[in-house]
Amino acid sequence: MQRKHLVFSAVGDTSLHRMWAVNPERSFDLWLIYYGDDAARAEQYAGECDRLMRFKGQKLHLMETLREQGVFDWSGYECVWLPDDDLAIAQQSIEELFAAMARHGIAIGQPAVCGYPNHRITEVQVPFTLRWTNFVEVMAPCFSAAALAACAPSFKANVSSYGLDHWWWHLIGRPRRGCAILDRVVMVHTRPFQSMLRYDDAYGEAEALFQAHGIDREMKVLSAEIGRVRVPRWAARLLNRLLND
Repeated sequence: MQRKHLVFSAVGDTSLHRMWAVNPERSFDLWLIYYGDDAARAEQYAGECDRLMRFKGQKLHLMETLREQGVFDWSGYECVWLPDDDLAIAQQSIEELFAAMARHGIAIGQPAVCGYPNHRITEVQVPFTLRWTNFVEVMAPCFSAAALAACAPSFKANVSSYGLDHWWWHLIGRPRRGCAILDRVVMVHTRPFQSMLRYDDAYGEAEALFQAHGIDREMKVLSAEIGRVRVPRWAARLLNRLLND
């Protein structure tokens, strides 16, 4: 029986997915695409998730290509989270992510980051509950069903996926309360940023994307909340200055 939500990741031989779904009594299914070459590891992974596929390719590009080909169908899920395989996060925190998506009406969200953050805006900011932004990083975006329908066609816009995360806020209509970084839900990025090592033209692809679609690359906090209390706009503006120093 299909669960309420879906966690879907492309994983290699050092994947951390085992800690994501330790208890079968959970609200989400776990699907994995294994891109390695170890048959024994693939068999092991198959016993640790609800569905295993074996394909090679870049995460988002591969996911959208396979969906178009009818290999899988993620319709029917309320939220779909697409984490990289080097993220350490407990199952309870994933459940909190999905609960927060529903509670706050978030279209695209992500846990805040510690360890090796790629952008200052995604780092954990105390004492906030969440920050409404114009950016959710490609490393671990969580989409509502409607937001995924709007954004999934962008997954194949380039090879590296660099810059796609700046585009998604535009694709859902540039709402002031649509994209959010959840400071009370934390994940650990366990490795330094590696995309630039794998894709020589990642910056060039991003620049082409920005120019083609008129995308503002500045990452901004639009507003924030502490508990159920909205933080004044001046405080959000101050936070932006601190994050961009």
